[in-house]
Amino acid sequence: MKLFRRIKKLRTKLLIIFTFQVFLLLGIALLVSFFLARSSSRKNLQMLNQQLKTLADSDFQDIFDEIDRAYLSIVASSNFSELYNARSDSTPLEIYELYYDVDSLLTAPLASSRYIHSINYLTPDNKILISSIAGELSMERDFSVEESPEWFWLHTRLLNTVGSLSETYIPPHQELYYQRTSSSANRTVVSVVRKTASFDTGYKNRGLLYFNVELSDFVSLTDSLNLYPDMETVILTDTGRVIHDSSGSITEQTGNIALLRECTSEQPITLDGKKYMAVPVTMKDPGWSICSLIPWSVYTADIRGYTVYSLILGMLVFIAGFIMTWIMSARISAPAEELSRTMKSVRSGNIRQHASVISSDEIGELSATFNTMLDRINLLIEQEYQLKVKQQDAQMKALQAQINPHFLYNILQSIASIASLNHLPEISVMANSLGKMMRYSIKTEENTTTLDDELIHVAHYLEIQKIRFKNQLDYSIDSCEAYGRYPLLKLTLQPLVENAVMHGFTGDHQKLFIYIHVYQEGTYLVIEISDDGAGMTEEVLAKVRRSLSDSSTGFYSDSQQSIGLANVYTRLKLCYQRQAVLDVDSEPEVGTVISLKLPFYFNHQGDKEHDPDNFM
Repeated sequence: MKLFRRIKKLRTKLLIIFTFQVFLLLGIALLVSFFLARSSSRKNLQMLNQQLKTLADSDFQDIFDEIDRAYLSIVASSNFSELYNARSDSTPLEIYELYYDVDSLLTAPLASSRYIHSINYLTPDNKILISSIAGELSMERDFSVEESPEWFWLHTRLLNTVGSLSETYIPPHQELYYQRTSSSANRTVVSVVRKTASFDTGYKNRGLLYFNVELSDFVSLTDSLNLYPDMETVILTDTGRVIHDSSGSITEQTGNIALLRECTSEQPITLDGKKYMAVPVTMKDPGWSICSLIPWSVYTADIRGYTVYSLILGMLVFIAGFIMTWIMSARISAPAEELSRTMKSVRSGNIRQHASVISSDEIGELSATFNTMLDRINLLIEQEYQLKVKQQDAQMKALQAQINPHFLYNILQSIASIASLNHLPEISVMANSLGKMMRYSIKTEENTTTLDDELIHVAHYLEIQKIRFKNQLDYSIDSCEAYGRYPLLKLTLQPLVENAVMHGFTGDHQKLFIYIHVYQEGTYLVIEISDDGAGMTEEVLAKVRRSLSDSSTGFYSDSQQSIGLANVYTRLKLCYQRQAVLDVDSEPEVGTVISLKLPFYFNHQGDKEHDPDNFM
């Protein structure tokens, strides 16, 4: 759970995202390095293959071209018949002449040759072996093939017995030269053996010519191809005979030669449990093959090198990037973490602190906005606290203020009693009515009353006004007893009646009759207050109606310091959720009618539950 919470942190998320991106880029870099290394290795193989082709088609071919020229120069010579006619029982003079002919016949090709080291000629009867090497000439009469080295008599017998075979190749061996005057040992050579058949001889074999090329010439040519360390080179004849094996051991194992001969293109090959990349090339003539063997570890060294280099570089980049990301993520997430800590502290109830604004980015703007919100909340809390204090103070003052109205009410009751004892009915009625009005006004338990109580309160007010205006004022209240329990806001009707009294006596109107009629109209209870006073002009009536429709109108009338029509209407709309309707109609010199429509199905908590049947 703790690990999960840590993963949810912004800094951890940034590190995870960076790590994923680095590993993705590192993987891509490794793939690119792998393909680059493989491409480089392929290019090296192509270069090696091209050099092998050049070696096979040019350098190696030069050797065999020299052999062809030397062979033709010997076989086509007019003195060649002296060679194949030589006998072992020749006279000294014949031997001298033969030496002379051989010197011009065998030595001349060697003088202009680059690769042919020596030439051997064996007569058709296998009795005489003539050898020529760098100006030295040797003739072995009464030569015995059977007593010669095995490689010699095997290939000699092969050519003499197989009529269709005109040429063979002898793998590396010691040069055959029995009477060499040089003190140096015979060299290791590769021999090309051919039958001497030509047009002049009727295409019959007239002996064998052995053209000997030093093995070092082949080795020096192949050594120039060593593009890779520890690379091995194998040269095979068209029949699979090993001409050269740079390792000295690959071709000694059974089956390896067959694998090499089957190898026709660049491909991995396993020899003696060791893996190589083989690059073979076949010569057009005489059909030999040259196969370069690159150890697999060496061949893939570039790939591994690129991979290791990429890994090391990637790790360095990852470490450096991780450190930089840790620092940057700390700087990025620090404002968010500070804001988070502040929010948690505020949630626990400490709302007097502020978040530190340590950046100018979106987090900084969010922190500043959060601080502004905290200031606003603290201000509202303080204002609410002050409002409550003022409210409590107002309630206290209201309670204190009730003392005086009670005292006055008791005084008024005393005055009414004294006036009644002294037979002063008008004073008694006024004091009694005024006392009841004060008692009704100072009730603070409820803000609502019933329609009956409100009408009684209006009647007390009108009784006082009747005494004031003597016979000039009269009134009538017409209401059904069923509507008496209808709930109504206190002091709703008295301001309307007072308005009729104050504005009814105007001009020539010295008498006023006020008629209050309560009746039902559909789902509404209608309270209609009409008078036959001076009325209002159209301009004044329009002004009054505008004041009723304007919610910003104050609570006081234009000319009286009493509760006005707009105040009554505003209180009713708030109480009945704008379902109450107050309408004023007037005509000059006729009178004014104020109609108040209140919904039947409504209570002051917003529930529509006052069915008119409940008041019947």
